[in-house]
Amino acid sequence: AKLRISERHDLVMMFTCRVCDTRSVKTTCRSSYDKGVVIARCDGCNNLHLIADRLGWFGEKGSVEDFLAARGEEVKKGS
Repeated sequence: AKLRISERHDLVMMFTCRVCDTRSVKTTCRSSYDKGVVIARCDGCNNLHLIADRLGWFGEKGSVEDFLAARGEEVKKGS
């Protein structure tokens, strides 16, 4: 799969699915990540992963950093 990058999709994330261990790379809009809801679909098993929920639609408001910190894990950031 090719990584699609546009002016609108200005944030890149990489994650490993806890269901099937597939490593995925996705792009999203930073404003959605900072102010809205971002859900990413695993390339391996099609599982949905909640990346950010700033609106509280799925429970507690927060981002993947907040969700992982609550479980004692951390997000590795790169540039």
